[in-house]
Amino acid sequence: MSAVVSARPARREHALVNARSAGLALAALAVVVLAPLALKQAPTYDGIVMKRVAIGIARHGNPLVKQPDDQFGFNQPYSGYGIGLSLLMAPLYLAGRALFDSGVRWMNLANVLCFAATGLVVYEIVRRRGYSLRICLYTTGAVALCSPLLAYAINDFSEPAVALMVACGLLALDGVQRGTRYAALGVGAATGGAVLFRTDSIVLIGIPFAAALLMISRDRLRDGALAVAAATPALAVWMAYNAARFGSLLSSGYGNQRFNHPFWSGVYGLTLSPGRGIFVYAPVVLAAFVVFRSLPSAERVTTGLAITLLVARVLFFASWWAWYSGNVWGPRFLLPVLPAFAPCVAAAIARWPRSPLLLFAVGWTAMLSIMGLSTTMHPERNRYVVPPAHDTPVETVRSATGPHAAGYVDRVMFDWGRFF
Repeated sequence: MSAVVSARPARREHALVNARSAGLALAALAVVVLAPLALKQAPTYDGIVMKRVAIGIARHGNPLVKQPDDQFGFNQPYSGYGIGLSLLMAPLYLAGRALFDSGVRWMNLANVLCFAATGLVVYEIVRRRGYSLRICLYTTGAVALCSPLLAYAINDFSEPAVALMVACGLLALDGVQRGTRYAALGVGAATGGAVLFRTDSIVLIGIPFAAALLMISRDRLRDGALAVAAATPALAVWMAYNAARFGSLLSSGYGNQRFNHPFWSGVYGLTLSPGRGIFVYAPVVLAAFVVFRSLPSAERVTTGLAITLLVARVLFFASWWAWYSGNVWGPRFLLPVLPAFAPCVAAAIARWPRSPLLLFAVGWTAMLSIMGLSTTMHPERNRYVVPPAHDTPVETVRSATGPHAAGYVDRVMFDWGRFF
């Protein structure tokens, strides 16, 4: 009898180890599959700028690298982008130079690693809630590894890194809910990291996460102080970098950008349009709105956080002249929030395991995401590309930011004929 009793904890421990190993296996598989594709990927405009900064850091310890041939004129004289991705790229550049002929293309692995880590963190978020292996795998696929984030794992935009910070912040919030003593440090560190990757994270991520922390904390003063302390180093780096680039501690680097796009057209474009609608490319996020009322109070906070993160980004970017995020795949600006939907998507799958609508949403999201990966590898297949209005990039940008540009872009992004 005693042997049987003692065997049960051993079996539980073995199952726990297997469950954790599955998450690591998923992350490793993502790296193995995507790394060769990323190494072949051509750089984007954003990536070229951030890679120059990374090389400056790696070679000279100096991120102030002038951008002499900036074709659009957005990054003069220095990069206006966050320093975070360049900091990740710098060691990859050095490793590439040491082990291979050149380190430049090895910087493309930064997003592969961020993407794989996001999948691992999302898996852990769901596993800690006691869900089965099947639900853990489905959820991780739906909001991370087989989500529209997949298309960005092999390029050099900053959104996958911000998504990783969102996932880490949510994992830290789980720790706060469980009473882990120093979990609030993780919330602050993730928020600070997101700011380093994108300045707009101060508003779009920092405020929602701060509100969620205060709502679930059992000791708001202590946890708030821990979060601020953890975010302070990243914010200090951000301010110092701003002062060096712009002569101002709090400059955003986007002072020349216009918010002149019709607001409601932007809202439609970011939510329901065939070119950039989040509900078209990742309908699985609708599970949050369906399952919300049936969730326990603690889970309502995290689901409310996910919805708030999404709504905030839609409202923020809807009026920006470049609301469509350039000639890319899907709703690039909204993708960082997808990991935050992991708890509610897992709850929906557990509640309605055979729901045809839910299965369709998960399958549709995965199918479009694989298509997005293919399109990123072969940009000529992307049907939602705004052709240049002028011969030179600078004139094209001036036209795109002008008062009559909205119709020109929106006609392309709202055209359902291109989708099918």
